Amino acid sequence: MSVKTISAVVAIACLFCGSILAMPTPNNKTINPITKTTSFEGKWNYSVDNAPYEYSKGVLTVAKVQGNYEVTVKVNYSTVKGEQISVKGEKIDFVVYIEGQRVKVGLMFDGDKFSGKAESADGVFPMKGTRSSNK
Repeated sequence: MSVKTISAVVAIACLFCGSILAMPTPNNKTINPITKTTSFEGKWNYSVDNAPYEYSKGVLTVAKVQGNYEVTVKVNYSTVKGEQISVKGEKIDFVVYIEGQRVKVGLMFDGDKFSGKAESADGVFPMKGTRSSNK
């Protein structure tokens, strides 16, 4: 085989392998092909069961800035920044302070949705959310 033929075969093989990695999974999860984990980044509409009305819904934003995750939560006309952010596999944990009260949040992501809980001095509250945007 000539060098041109070998180069063409390698190029076609790379295109084929790249398209396989970029294909959606059967359940349409957004998967990072290198780490095989769900992407947390984006805006998420969430709800919190059994929470007071003004805290029962909001928007969670997750971004990766210089290799580190940042979390902001919009709730009850204010925006708070997540602290002590920990990511393990498809799970993200963080702490926010809502009106001075510490709330520990643990979420498990599955494609374009998540579920988890928020723990505060008032109790444990189930949470769920769906992705509203990738940015």
